[in-house]
Amino acid sequence: MSEANGEPRRAGWPKRIAIGIAATAFGYVFLSTMLSTATTPVSQFEGTGSSSFATDRGGLAAYAELLRRYGVDVEQQRGPIDIAIPFDATLFVIDPPSLDFADRATLREHVLGGGRLVVGGPEPDYLGDLRAAPPTWTRATHDRWDPRPLLDTEQPVVTANEGEWSDPGPAEVIVGTNSSALLLIERVGDGDIVYLADSGPLTNDLIDTSANAAFALALVDDRTAAVFAEGVHGYDSASGWRASPSRWKTALGGLLVAGLLYAWSRGARFGPVEHPSREFDPPRAEYVEALGATLVRADARRSRSPRIRSRRPTPADHDFNHGHGHDSDHDSTDDSEFIATDERS
Repeated sequence: MSEANGEPRRAGWPKRIAIGIAATAFGYVFLSTMLSTATTPVSQFEGTGSSSFATDRGGLAAYAELLRRYGVDVEQQRGPIDIAIPFDATLFVIDPPSLDFADRATLREHVLGGGRLVVGGPEPDYLGDLRAAPPTWTRATHDRWDPRPLLDTEQPVVTANEGEWSDPGPAEVIVGTNSSALLLIERVGDGDIVYLADSGPLTNDLIDTSANAAFALALVDDRTAAVFAEGVHGYDSASGWRASPSRWKTALGGLLVAGLLYAWSRGARFGPVEHPSREFDPPRAEYVEALGATLVRADARRSRSPRIRSRRPTPADHDFNHGHGHDSDHDSTDDSEFIATDERS
């Protein structure tokens, strides 16, 4: 804007260029994040492997839905394993990377109180924290198992060929043999622990294969509730903003910063305006101010001058006036008027 009318100038070109570059950078980050999100396979957002939230090949979402269709009340529990799980429920802990002390204590209490615990997956090192003599897990030698006597069918249970129990320990073999078993069960307190060497039959990829669906339903026995511990797969109890993906938070943060930069560049500045140069008064105003100052000084000098007062005429003045032909009456009147006028002034 113009400088002569006293209004502030808007941001200069260097500042505008810097703001434009910053806004462009944040816009690029946002668009890249959104495009990456849009092109990421759905499986990466639908939970991790062996989770009942997961819809990819290794997830258990289909198994959870199968249980619901057969009248089982399914709960997908986030965060730490809840100690208040009902004892008539089957608790599934499938492929946990690890179990902390609190989770192990909760599992033991659930089993001792009469609940059923189903644990499964490769390399279950955590079993030593649950039992003094746990079964021994090893790599599988085959992927097809005869389900009898658990199931009255000749169709095999098909696994992902991940592992088997080479030594059942104190547990009872349900599917397999003492040297190569897929499923074991051990009575502990008022409940039991079901050991599944390979969780493949429960996954979305294999649950509809051969006798796998019937095998999966048999794990809950006659219990009417099933709880999937999802905290072991990284699902905490957060919700709302805390549960949003970190990439979304980054993108939204970038948009917020870009918006603030734009508002700052376009909005009015706070505080007094800083002009680029000193602004002088117009010449006409200077002339008026100088003339006024001169008049003020002249009036001050006049007020300080001594007053000149008239005196009364003396006899010499009277003789002088007669000598020059002046009328005495007229002069007396004029003198008195002059004196009166002087006194009034």
